[in-house]
Amino acid sequence: MKNILIYYLFILVPLVPMYLVARSGHSNTFALMVLLYVFYRGITDFYRLYQKGIISKKDFWKIYIPFWRTQYFKELYFQIK
Repeated sequence: MKNILIYYLFILVPLVPMYLVARSGHSNTFALMVLLYVFYRGITDFYRLYQKGIISKKDFWKIYIPFWRTQYFKELYFQIK
């Protein structure tokens, strides 16, 4: 996932069904989708950083430490390569 456009596609596409579920009024389903999205974003962010060679596989658990990903903000969202 070194391509930044694919990365943005992976993180933004799940928001569409979440919006549709929220709009239809299914609050329990929406809450479950938000929880799953938090875990999904951790996996996608880890995979991007791992593919770029910035972190190793043993650092996977650190992705879920609050605000740990902020140190890699530039690498995640702005650097193309």
